[in-house]
Amino acid sequence: MWEGGGEYNVVRGLRRCCGLRTAVVTTLADNAVGRLVEDLILQGGVDTSLIRWVPDDGIGRTARNGLDFVERDYGIHGALGVSDRAHTAVSQLRTGDVDWDTVFAAGVRWFHTGGIFAGLSDTTVDVADEAMAAARRRGVTVSYDPTLAELRDQGVIGAIGAGMNQSAMLARFLRETAADVVMPAGRYTFLDQSALDDVLPAARELGKSVVAVGVFNSGLLSRDRPAEGMKYDYRDAPPALVDRARAMAEVCEAHGTTLPAAAIAFPNTHPSIIDVTLGMRTAEQVGRNVELHGQHVPDGLWDDLRTQGLIRSDVLSGHGGGRDARCL
Repeated sequence: MWEGGGEYNVVRGLRRCCGLRTAVVTTLADNAVGRLVEDLILQGGVDTSLIRWVPDDGIGRTARNGLDFVERDYGIHGALGVSDRAHTAVSQLRTGDVDWDTVFAAGVRWFHTGGIFAGLSDTTVDVADEAMAAARRRGVTVSYDPTLAELRDQGVIGAIGAGMNQSAMLARFLRETAADVVMPAGRYTFLDQSALDDVLPAARELGKSVVAVGVFNSGLLSRDRPAEGMKYDYRDAPPALVDRARAMAEVCEAHGTTLPAAAIAFPNTHPSIIDVTLGMRTAEQVGRNVELHGQHVPDGLWDDLRTQGLIRSDVLSGHGGGRDARCL
């Protein structure tokens, strides 16, 4: 077992390779794994005094320590890994939990954070903001995951992207980081157009791009006739939502198309959306989705859906996603 992490690796390297005094601000569950991590951090010469410890309930129900499993000695190929980071102690950090002004009053010269920490939960991005603001008030230099931007500028990679099951944080990624493209899952669909409130306006304003995923909202929009028991955002769809999907299916049928075909075509109503990506597990699903993608969906469908209040009134139509020259 080794300790590690995107931000931690920076301070350990600065300590061991450059001889600089460094510390890590994080939260660990107080159990054998947490104390082993603390010991490994100490062996690396990094100050552990700023680690917050939270009680362990014995099974990790309330807080746990994150793990990354990486294979080794299985032939010549890049190591495969599985990240197990949900519900960790550090993901539960909230603004106000750390006295950043006190941290930065002790002669700190540099503060580093990044997208790995910020993306752990809905609260950690605000904690990162709080920390960076406090650092700047004290005149402390702030850095934030520059590696990907450097690789893009060198032409090693084509773009920087991020994907989430929400859109508000992705809008912040577009506005506040070097991200070029984002993937909001299920947030610009027939049943949920919340991306119109944040990430889509940000993308259009900044000339950045959006890839739509989760267009079937976990299944409810995947059949010509929605039925009770189908999933919406990984849970059983509420009856009112099933009724709404059925009403949409009837409008689609009146326009000579089907609900899933229209669900695939719908994201292309916005010019900042450059692609619709579908998840498929079998050859049958691939064939079906190719067929659905090829179905004609008339622009008049969006007008009827708006008129009947089944989609938002500010949904665009007839723009052919990806044709905006500012998009990737």
